[in-house]
Amino acid sequence: GALAGGLAVVLVAVFTAGALIASGEQFTGVAVALVVAHIPVMIIEAIVVGFIVAFLVKVKPELIGSLGGDKK
Repeated sequence: GALAGGLAVVLVAVFTAGALIASGEQFTGVAVALVVAHIPVMIIEAIVVGFIVAFLVKVKPELIGSLGGDKK
């Protein structure tokens, strides 16, 4: 869960930075700043999503599927 949350933010930042760089060299500094600024967001997102998934596995594992283990 935490990996999915963090990876989502990283991919968005990298793809956006790639689009900025493809638009022109003048945007390279902005692209780097964008990626660096998203590092704390990635960490927070990973922590929050990790806790949410862990909570859901405990209280309602059928929402998570195979991660929660079948308790039938």
